[in-house]
Amino acid sequence: MRLEVSCQDRVGLAKDILVVLERYGINLIAIDASNQGFLYLQFAEISFETLSALMPQIRKVESVHDVRTVSFMPSEQEHYALKTLLKTLPDSVFSIDAKARIRIVNESALLNIGMGEHEVLEESLNHWVQGFNFSRWLSESQVLPQAARVQIGPNEYLAEMLPIYLPDEDEKAILVGAVVSLKSPARVGKQFNALQNQTTGFENVLASSDKMKE
Repeated sequence: MRLEVSCQDRVGLAKDILVVLERYGINLIAIDASNQGFLYLQFAEISFETLSALMPQIRKVESVHDVRTVSFMPSEQEHYALKTLLKTLPDSVFSIDAKARIRIVNESALLNIGMGEHEVLEESLNHWVQGFNFSRWLSESQVLPQAARVQIGPNEYLAEMLPIYLPDEDEKAILVGAVVSLKSPARVGKQFNALQNQTTGFENVLASSDKMKE
């Protein structure tokens, strides 16, 4: 069950809504906040009678304009959009935390390392990807994007590493992890050849002066 609460932001609003949920014995599973004037609540399914009694009580909370049921939370939509995007990528992609532990992995990566998702989550990426010390890179005073040749078993890949930074309350960047993308030599070669085919020949060079045309 998910509810969208349209409201005006104020201190203590979420607490007052939680008090209403507590009266009905409802345990909150997740909450999303939006800067567009919405709160989203997720909890276990309840009966229609309980829902019909609950919603008017939430509407009575100060600063609440309206409440309605919705099919998904914004964070759920973002999560499944990301999973769908990763699923379609031919490259192996890992999202790791600041200690190089795997948090997200796509199907291509799982096929390359020959493991199931439940076997690799929260484990160090260096268990399977050799040739680059991800933990040491993430512990540097300034973590910059990197590219390196790595191996998974006997197979070589070009690894592209991009750090992930989030702003804190003072808008200072905090390192929270990185995204690692692995490209096979064959795929890198195809991309390079495609680029060469697009740029070969003088017919693609634009010129106006006689010297340049020559």
